Amino acid sequence: MEKFEFASLDRPFEADWPVVVQVPGDGGIVTPQTFMARLRLLSLEEIEATLEAPDFSARSLPRQFFVGFGREEIFDGDFEAVRERLLEVAWTRDGLNGAYKQFAAGEASLGTSAPPAS
Repeated sequence: MEKFEFASLDRPFEADWPVVVQVPGDGGIVTPQTFMARLRLLSLEEIEATLEAPDFSARSLPRQFFVGFGREEIFDGDFEAVRERLLEVAWTRDGLNGAYKQFAAGEASLGTSAPPAS
């Protein structure tokens, strides 16, 4: 086990994180697809302020934590416009929310974990 890095407490803490999107298809088939998102860890104050905002919607929190695409994603366009399109669709929004929950809780995603310390 590695020693805790207190730098991980610094704000804002960001990391590239895999997002799994369950894309529905004809006949009830669901196809898991992934992309890498750049996620930012929100402070408790940011979360509370967002939840209490009069214009709060299902897209409010993802707008705060989904700050870009991961380095391995090839994207050459208007991120904010694409983010809004992704947040309009329930299954992509659900995938982002699930990825953020794993990221914020420090859970490994997609069966990955840090390599053992040498």
